[in-house]
Amino acid sequence: MDFTLGELAFSYLNNGVLDVSFGIQQPLAPDTLPKVDSLKCGMYVLDSVSRPVENERYQNTLRLPYVKGNGNRFDTTRFSSQGVTGLTLLLLPGKLAKGDSVLVFSISGIPSKEGVAIFTIDFGKATCQLAIDVGPQSPKVDSLICSKAILSPEKIYAKLSFIGTLQVPYTGGNAKVAPAATFKSEGVTGLQATSTADTLKRSGGTLKLRLEGTPDAIGTVRLPIAYGGKTCIVELAVEEFPLTIPNFFSPNADGANDLWEIPNFQILYPNGVVVIMDRNGRKLVEFNGNFNGWDGTINGKNALPGVYWYYIRLEAGKETPKGNLTLIR
Repeated sequence: MDFTLGELAFSYLNNGVLDVSFGIQQPLAPDTLPKVDSLKCGMYVLDSVSRPVENERYQNTLRLPYVKGNGNRFDTTRFSSQGVTGLTLLLLPGKLAKGDSVLVFSISGIPSKEGVAIFTIDFGKATCQLAIDVGPQSPKVDSLICSKAILSPEKIYAKLSFIGTLQVPYTGGNAKVAPAATFKSEGVTGLQATSTADTLKRSGGTLKLRLEGTPDAIGTVRLPIAYGGKTCIVELAVEEFPLTIPNFFSPNADGANDLWEIPNFQILYPNGVVVIMDRNGRKLVEFNGNFNGWDGTINGKNALPGVYWYYIRLEAGKETPKGNLTLIR
């Protein structure tokens, strides 16, 4: 038998026949427990404005207002999220104010999905539900490989319009939709690449871009690409268009080779000059900057069949092409 005098202890005797108790059973004094009149879950504040995102680690500090604390101490308390699981609110040991103040929680974890994380806060004889929005994960890839970009058609020429495709491989997409985007060239300007919205493949895939425009000079196009949270630069060579000069034509109105023409001459060399001569070097026809082809006439009359000579002044610093051509009737 244990026997203790006083109000704060309780003794009990059991001899198998007779049960006897002595004293008064008295619980822990209520005025030592933490107590608040109410919790203001709808008025919580996060120290950082960033909100949690699905499947991404999150860390922040949350402050929850309360009304009329009783000044008592409280122990560590942990609350787990429901709805969207994976987040935890942790309240470390502390002491309530005698009046209104805030409880300070750390919030951390990896939310399981997009939606609303619900915390039921039961503290100080008050209860409320706290809701935190969890946003969708942004589209992400593990890597974007600009060094393996594929251009089609393969050649880009200065001052000539280009329309084609550019494909940039990536690895490890997260199955989110990457929005449409436009990227403008640097270095040599005048080109832009445009993508359409597409779902990122977990096994990896290809960013497909429409590349178009008119590059302003010979050189290197630097195309900064930002996709799935990664960035890289595609570099493309811009070349001078090769001057293609035909060596014969037949201006007989049959629809084939009726003009002696140099492709893209007006675009590439608007200040160029084309001179047609006979075999003795006498100038017969001259075109200044508006050359779109010789129709085989001289002063409105048909030139005789035979061999003619030409020279072309392009621009300062460039070689002057010379040669001969055959006119066939």
